[in-house]
Amino acid sequence: CRSFADLDVMVAPDDVTAAYRALAPRGYRLPEGMTVRTAKAIYRGLGAWPLTHTHRYPIDLHFRLCHVSFGSPLSPQAVIAESRELDGVPDLRVPSATHAALMLLEHASKHLWCTLEVLLAIARVMEHDDVDWLGVERLARRSGTFSGCAAGLVLASEIFGVKVPDSISPGGKLQARDDLRAAAGAALLRPVGVFADRREEWRAHRATFDGLRSRLRYDLCRVLSPTPLERAWYKLPESMTPLYVPLR
Repeated sequence: CRSFADLDVMVAPDDVTAAYRALAPRGYRLPEGMTVRTAKAIYRGLGAWPLTHTHRYPIDLHFRLCHVSFGSPLSPQAVIAESRELDGVPDLRVPSATHAALMLLEHASKHLWCTLEVLLAIARVMEHDDVDWLGVERLARRSGTFSGCAAGLVLASEIFGVKVPDSISPGGKLQARDDLRAAAGAALLRPVGVFADRREEWRAHRATFDGLRSRLRYDLCRVLSPTPLERAWYKLPESMTPLYVPLR
């Protein structure tokens, strides 16, 4: 029953071009005038190619779980390898319960928990008994993103009255950082379609990381990774696509 604007399809990084070539005859297209080579340069950091269709939902063709600056706790290969069939829908695979829970927590922290819908989704996942919460914690800590995941669990618990799983919060001691609470509160109070400015977003994103190394990685990637804005500002010939990095 959740609303959505596009469909996310995950493929291994080496398969993204082949996947696009399979979708193109069915009417899916990269942004106007963009070639595969340009897409590889522009969307390398973002981790997904946005594909549109005249009569169907857009598809985000993911070859990474999130922007390179966030240091994903999961590789696409791992998600695909441990995926499961969706009940009652043959040939359609979805992430395992544990991977889905971790992806939800990471995605929510990236967007600063800006809707009650995403916090309700976390609360519902916390009630599932098929999630390996110790595995979630281990993967999040390994990628330096546990602070943001913990904040999502605590916020969902407090707002919707569900218990944080004992395996990840023995004795109910899991805490959310004050600056992340403040960021979530500010995001939830904004009108629909109004989001944090770039400085607020930068401060909150850095707070979701566990250590200095993760924060420095985020800063460096945020500055250097090309985005569609560079192409909108100046469209380079296909043979010069590597120059989008210095152009950035």
